[in-house]
Amino acid sequence: MLAGTGRPDGSSAVPRRHKPGLVTRLVLDSGGVSRLARRSQDTAALITVFVRQGIWPPVVPTVVLLECLSGRPQNDAVTNRS
Repeated sequence: MLAGTGRPDGSSAVPRRHKPGLVTRLVLDSGGVSRLARRSQDTAALITVFVRQGIWPPVVPTVVLLECLSGRPQNDAVTNRS
């Protein structure tokens, strides 16, 4: 899930603006990494929203990276590009 979006795949979800002085971070789980690794207009639009909201780049915990990577270069290339 994309933390802060409220939807498992992040689709058509727009994070709310946070109040000044509060720290807001986008933390991705493996589904969020996979979703943002896709090359599509929807994904580009979602990243643009995150940038505008000031929550980009995301935090990706090490354990999430381990879960996302398979050890096969052809499969990992898209994830590594994110």
